[in-house]
Amino acid sequence: MDLLAGVPGNTYTMNVLTNGKNYIAQSVMPAVVKLDSVTTKTSDFDSKKRQVIIHYQDTPGIANQYRVVMYVNTVQVKAVFAYNDDFNDGKYVRNEIREQDIDIYPGDKVTIEMQCIDKPVYTYWLTLMQQSDSGPGGGVTPSNPPANISPQVLGYFSAHTTQTISVIAK
Repeated sequence: MDLLAGVPGNTYTMNVLTNGKNYIAQSVMPAVVKLDSVTTKTSDFDSKKRQVIIHYQDTPGIANQYRVVMYVNTVQVKAVFAYNDDFNDGKYVRNEIREQDIDIYPGDKVTIEMQCIDKPVYTYWLTLMQQSDSGPGGGVTPSNPPANISPQVLGYFSAHTTQTISVIAK
């Protein structure tokens, strides 16, 4: 995967010609919403395990969407996390990342990557999150998520900001 430095507010285009077919996608890189910190707390369900919380100040008056990728001791958590600011526009956010894939214990290294993504990419990840067993849809019938690539294929093209913070679970 190639990563290029982009400029927030710019629209980026992907154009791929393969086997006589042309695939095109666009993505607008959103402004950065700063990930302030990552903390852990005792799990609500098991006092030996830890739960992760991300903290950030949402930008008021701008529709923001986020994707969070979590690693525990360098292993990526399989759960999908996609959020928007529909109910917390302009507020300071304390978001508990609820995952059931990897148990987190005191001393584990937790790395959070927060991506600020545009609406079509958010819709892609939200659809996947809703289809997962742990998502808000509770495991609805799987289908291909809506992609921003035309003609429609499985996948997405994203111009997003990214920030990473690592902590040791306490």
